[in-house]
Amino acid sequence: FFSRILNEYGEIQIGVDVFKITRNYVYQALESDIKAIKDIQLRNTDRTAFLGRHGEIDGVSIHKIERAGLDAAGKMLYATDSCTDEFRKRRRIEGWSWITNFRVYQSAGVGTRAQLRSWGRWRSATVEEVSLTTTYTLANSIHRVLSTRGPFTYTDTSHRSHVERVLMYDYGWRGFIYGSISTIHNGTRKEKGGDLQYASCDTDV
Repeated sequence: FFSRILNEYGEIQIGVDVFKITRNYVYQALESDIKAIKDIQLRNTDRTAFLGRHGEIDGVSIHKIERAGLDAAGKMLYATDSCTDEFRKRRRIEGWSWITNFRVYQSAGVGTRAQLRSWGRWRSATVEEVSLTTTYTLANSIHRVLSTRGPFTYTDTSHRSHVERVLMYDYGWRGFIYGSISTIHNGTRKEKGGDLQYASCDTDV
């Protein structure tokens, strides 16, 4: 798929954003800052694929590529995706979606939480509102057919730090869940002066 849509430098432009895709990371910059990603190499000097991460570059966002885990037989064990967006420095929301298979229990779900960076760690924090809007198509061994629900919005103003929803579960050695989940994660935070801050990101598995 990528060999058809990327140019020879591993780049594609979508709207005003330019993305450069390497083996394990995607680098994102505005069209006006495209020169910032031109020097990112796809290969080592011996022409083998570059597997590491290039350093921080002004004007460039770096996203790690998440891949599904497989067992020895090639069966998917998990697929996860996460995202973050800052209200301001040291304050953010984090979103995540998952489809997992732990042999005796399988589940698929989504979640959003607000966080504060304190003592070098991201910890749960209270904000005005956290929410998620998700669309999914899933099947499991119980129903044996695809079950589509959504989009639906799940908003929490009581805990005001996190929302989470298990969309489907299954169990047993013969159990399975497969399908897709697309989610937009949102947060609203009020500053001491009363001004509202907004953060949003999206996940897909």
